[in-house]
Amino acid sequence: MPISFGISARFMLSDIFAVNTGLNYTQYTSIRKRFYYGTNKTESDKQNVHYIGLPVRFDLLIINKKAISLYIGGGIQVEKCIYATVGNERLREKPFIWSASAVAGLQLNITSGYGIFFEPEISTTLSCGPIETFRSEKSSMKSFRAGFRFNF
Repeated sequence: MPISFGISARFMLSDIFAVNTGLNYTQYTSIRKRFYYGTNKTESDKQNVHYIGLPVRFDLLIINKKAISLYIGGGIQVEKCIYATVGNERLREKPFIWSASAVAGLQLNITSGYGIFFEPEISTTLSCGPIETFRSEKSSMKSFRAGFRFNF
């Protein structure tokens, strides 16, 4: 399963609608196994893939109080691989990865200008790059995201 965290900015369009954007970091760590038929040997290498993502999401605020916000939302994210290795080999991935997601979230407002958010998320990958990760095998996944959000 990936590790992901981010920083986010929420722009209020009205009392109940908002647009979110920000920057997300995601790391996929796995063991890649290769079987060699000629020698009947299996080799294992640790694979690390790091992505930076730019999400854009629209939220409907169900509860929007001074201290707390409860919301649902949906949007898209574009991600770029910034570094990837398997064993001692550096991997390259040029294309962008696109995904769509839906969230239900809770934000605890520290002040009117910023807060901490917690979001269970369901996402589906719309395009994959050449590096195989957890997402390559399962285009839809559930995750939990937490982070720091600025409110405007």
